[in-house]
Amino acid sequence: MKMKFGVLAGTLVAVTMGLSGQAIAENTGQEELTRMADPDQWPAPGRDFSLTRHRKLADINTKNINKLQMAWLQGTNALRGHEGQPLVIKDVGGKTMLFMISGCPSMSNCNVVQALGLTDADNPKQVWSYVKKSDRDEPAVPRACCDTVNRGGSYADGKFVFGTLDGFLIALDGQTGKKAWVVKWAYFEKGETITPAPLIADNKVFIGFGGSEFAARGRVGAFNLKDGSEAWVCHTTGSDKDVCFDVRDQQS
Repeated sequence: MKMKFGVLAGTLVAVTMGLSGQAIAENTGQEELTRMADPDQWPAPGRDFSLTRHRKLADINTKNINKLQMAWLQGTNALRGHEGQPLVIKDVGGKTMLFMISGCPSMSNCNVVQALGLTDADNPKQVWSYVKKSDRDEPAVPRACCDTVNRGGSYADGKFVFGTLDGFLIALDGQTGKKAWVVKWAYFEKGETITPAPLIADNKVFIGFGGSEFAARGRVGAFNLKDGSEAWVCHTTGSDKDVCFDVRDQQS
């Protein structure tokens, strides 16, 4: 890998100093863990399930960081609301790809996903871009607390999965950007907006939402990665059933 990535004021910035690659970890049979073991990939929010937020690479250190130089940049046309990291995934249809998503300053420029091919890491090319254009909920923008942010997406099974401010959970084909499935999960009229990044494990997509400032009733859901069908939902308040509390668990 020769590149390091970051998002600054709505622009993806790459810096280079001739970083050396490391071999991919042995195949564990679990896609997410295999990718997380490879220091040349960034497959999930926080990079791994432990949310370490860093890679075990030592080429950049306190002695040479002042030598970093910008190699290229990619704009999103959204000057605020970026709180997630770009993902870097190997072998997306034979290519190394970078996936990035913007914030949502307005519904005309809301949560734009870009996929860049890194075959030539010094000269990336946009392979596709996507923005949901129909059935958008305009009032979600003024309903969002603490800026109209997006904290990124997750990747597994050939799909890039992310949430939109107006409450949609969307899976896109990593090679083409075509919709694999769309689920309506949060509702602005209840004070709910999606700002967090989904997490993927065991072929399930896990996600909550923002909105406690507007008295939204919290919940977390799990959706099957293959088709977006609901696996389960648990609320933060309510009956034992609603909060997925099983008395038998306390008796065993």
